[in-house]
Amino acid sequence: MTFYSLTSVYYLKLILKTKKCFLISLYRSPSQSSDEFNDFSAKFDKLLDNVFNQNPQLVFVVGDFNARSNSWWSDDINTIEGTQIEALTSSYGLHQIISEPTHITPYSLSCIDLLFTNQPNMVLNSGVHPSIYEKCHHQIIFAKISLKIDFPPPYERTLWDYSKADSISINRCIQQFDWTNAFFGKNIEEQVRCFNSTLINIFTNYVPHKTVTFDDRDPPWINNCIKTKLALKNTIYKHYIMNGRKDQDLLALENARKDVSNVILKAKEDYYLRLGAKLNDPMLAKKSYWSIVKTLFNGKKVPVIPPIFSNNQIITDFQSKANIFNEHFSNQCTVILNNSVLPVNYQSLTNDELISINIREEDILKIIRNLNSAKAHGYDAISIAMLKICDISISKPLCYLFQNCLSESYFPEAWKKANVVPIYKVIDKTLRTIVQYPCFQFAVKYLKD
Repeated sequence: MTFYSLTSVYYLKLILKTKKCFLISLYRSPSQSSDEFNDFSAKFDKLLDNVFNQNPQLVFVVGDFNARSNSWWSDDINTIEGTQIEALTSSYGLHQIISEPTHITPYSLSCIDLLFTNQPNMVLNSGVHPSIYEKCHHQIIFAKISLKIDFPPPYERTLWDYSKADSISINRCIQQFDWTNAFFGKNIEEQVRCFNSTLINIFTNYVPHKTVTFDDRDPPWINNCIKTKLALKNTIYKHYIMNGRKDQDLLALENARKDVSNVILKAKEDYYLRLGAKLNDPMLAKKSYWSIVKTLFNGKKVPVIPPIFSNNQIITDFQSKANIFNEHFSNQCTVILNNSVLPVNYQSLTNDELISINIREEDILKIIRNLNSAKAHGYDAISIAMLKICDISISKPLCYLFQNCLSESYFPEAWKKANVVPIYKVIDKTLRTIVQYPCFQFAVKYLKD
């Protein structure tokens, strides 16, 4: 999208308005008296106030201001009008992005055709183009902005087929492993790392698994067979172009296209049949039912976490969004430091004191068996399904680790890490700062420092 200065528009005029986007175009006469300029400034201030009271996502103010400031172009001069307009726009968080002469005559250069925005980070390129009219001294100002919403980058996940797990071998390996010697001489951090790596290694050997790459840009019915055939079709097409578009190559290309179309149609049919079978299941949970309905009618249109509004900036980069959420979550658990100290002569007010905690393997086994296998695994990639397969065998090393943590009053760093999922609530799902608007309810699956 490119915006050009509109010097023929009379006074202040709002020419573009969407739900959360505003483009304001104006013209200020250079012959205004002091009183007329004060009236102009008051109306400009009122207009900006009305706009920003609507919590806009994106604002552009463009036009011929006939005001000069060396903060816009370093070689320009300062005028009273330029100083006041700069102060007014800055008070609303607007940034002027044109930094070169826009009014060029044989006698003077000045930057008076301006472009203000509250989202300069979304401007990919800006500057000045020569005027298309020979007698016009005003040049064309432009700004190229990006309104594209990118999808998250592809990511990998390991999928385990626990239905084919060799549970006998898994339990035998865990029972035969010498946990006492493995933990001996190690601190708690090292013991936890040893436990995690040993358990994952055992399951890797005795549970069928595969690493799958997920891409949010892919439709839900796509699979590796389709991707392979699409790549083959593209290769045949390149060969067809490079060989001069011969008839025999065209025939091969048409056959490849038909093959891809048939595979895609079959994959789509199978996918929708599976969704239909789930909808016909009377035992299907209400939440799953509506999730499938939304998938069928809406599809995936935007990423899981859309652009968010933070510190007067629209954040679209996924790494930056993750850092903002992570900082917010971390601040919820900040230790409060003060001058409080425990009394020297401490006296208990009750005879019922907790001197020690006795952890038994039977207690751990009972807790493991009551866990919900459908829940996601933690940061250490050890799932509840894994724990349930080897519940009896794993109780002993877990009991040893828990007792060490309590005896040394130390909680391992590996167990402090978690994935935190922001759940949208009520207010505008996009472009809301998580600090000012408590529109997210946080579900902590596993703690991430």
